[in-house]
Amino acid sequence: MILPELLHVSMHYVVAFKPSGFATHFTRGIPKDKNLMIWLRNTLKQHVYPIHRLDRPTSGIILFGLNSQCASKLGRLFANREVKKTYHCLVRGWMRDQELRYSLKPLEGEGERKEAMTSFKVIKKFEIDVAVGPHSTTRYSWVEALPLTGRTHQIRRHCSHLRHPILGDSRYGDGLHNRFMQQQTQKRRLWLEASSIEFVDPFNGSSKRFSVPPQFDLKHELPKEFTL
Repeated sequence: MILPELLHVSMHYVVAFKPSGFATHFTRGIPKDKNLMIWLRNTLKQHVYPIHRLDRPTSGIILFGLNSQCASKLGRLFANREVKKTYHCLVRGWMRDQELRYSLKPLEGEGERKEAMTSFKVIKKFEIDVAVGPHSTTRYSWVEALPLTGRTHQIRRHCSHLRHPILGDSRYGDGLHNRFMQQQTQKRRLWLEASSIEFVDPFNGSSKRFSVPPQFDLKHELPKEFTL
């Protein structure tokens, strides 16, 4: 099992890597040993306060404040779209570089659609000699995604809308390809990772960028046909 990793500690916040399968904060039904906030509190021997979140199946970089005031100040950066977040994902088919503007409804209840924009850049394309679907070969793309807005499940929903769902996405994905990848890797996971985050530190005005190499944990789990 891949464990969380502490990447940076300042006077005001910490930066950590969250593996797939870990909850960001307290979630009913999730064991304590799969909770990133508990892991950080035990590691640092102090309370930490969530600023933003990643879905449990998504791996990647995440920030926590060291007190509620710091968390609130950093949270405003996210609310004002002053944070640049870069993701990497493995999707079905050969995607093309594009910027998608496609508004999204709230996940639950009534509500108007809200503007949502994501920029996609294809890093690498794959074609393997396995007939997962109706064709004799199967195609996938390794993609960099930059969400220009912050809607819930935005990248996952946008990829699905483009008919290039992310592998392992049980909610918006392709069950046939999800099962194929699970059989190949013996892992059930979402192939989406938050690989970097950039912002201007509100406490000292310096530019900050925190990152892990793309496929930080994914590269250890892909079948041999996928060389990233």
